[in-house]
Amino acid sequence: MGCATQAGAIVLLGQAISVLLVFQVVHFFIKRIGQPRVISEIL
Repeated sequence: MGCATQAGAIVLLGQAISVLLVFQVVHFFIKRIGQPRVISEIL
């Protein structure tokens, strides 16, 4: 069970990192664009 739990934790960690990377990219583009209208279209 310990091995399975470790694998699950690694998967969750990978998902968290990918979400953070996506958030960083979106935040970067929002700063570059700087237009709330475009942000609302993306969201």
